[in-house]
Amino acid sequence: MKQNIQGTDLSNPAKGEYKTIRYTEGNIHDFAWFANKNYYVDKSSVKLPNSGKTVTTWTMFTNGKKKLWEKAIEYVNDAVYYNSLWIGDYPYKNCTAVDGGLRAGGGMEYPTITVISSGWDDFSLEKVIVHEVIHNWFYGIFGFNERRYPFLDEGLTTFYETRYVEKKYPNKKYSKSKPYHYHEYNTYHNNSVNSNSFPIDTKTTDMGKWTYYGTVYGKAAQSFWYLMSFFGRRRI
Repeated sequence: MKQNIQGTDLSNPAKGEYKTIRYTEGNIHDFAWFANKNYYVDKSSVKLPNSGKTVTTWTMFTNGKKKLWEKAIEYVNDAVYYNSLWIGDYPYKNCTAVDGGLRAGGGMEYPTITVISSGWDDFSLEKVIVHEVIHNWFYGIFGFNERRYPFLDEGLTTFYETRYVEKKYPNKKYSKSKPYHYHEYNTYHNNSVNSNSFPIDTKTTDMGKWTYYGTVYGKAAQSFWYLMSFFGRRRI
């Protein structure tokens, strides 16, 4: 590793020319592994609000993203904490965000680890990290099938991402007169006025790119906001 920011001992040298490192995890249906000898490594931990269990958190990033990622470990910690509070305790021992050359959007989730490609400023990086960490619950723990029921994966993840933003940044607004989560309605509305609105339980394969985005990220997330406002919520 190039540098260890938090002072964690990452030495563990090989006894010979090579060494074998074995990684294990239970109750996962997918996995990914990332390596770069030039990674900067940041390590922390977060205590879960219900069980009191401690989860080890990591961020790994390259020199070109060092300044942008200097607070990224905070984003991982907060995402694990708040969503454990709202959804249920994060069940794994580790949660990691990795800076990588992804070409499939802002981030891609795997159980316990996510690769992040975008982040033009602190807030956009925080949002994409939080969004991908939240996928640990819906794509990971619950195993929702995104092709068949994308609203249960991306829709719920977007809803909780926005809830996170409004919890952590209560003064954040979409505009002077509208709350931050109005952007979900706006995303959906832009599709609906062009006759591109679909039922939220439409299959991924039955929608085009922008129809998918407006329906699953916008309409579905806005529907969950409506349900929460209708039924109420605990004040947490």
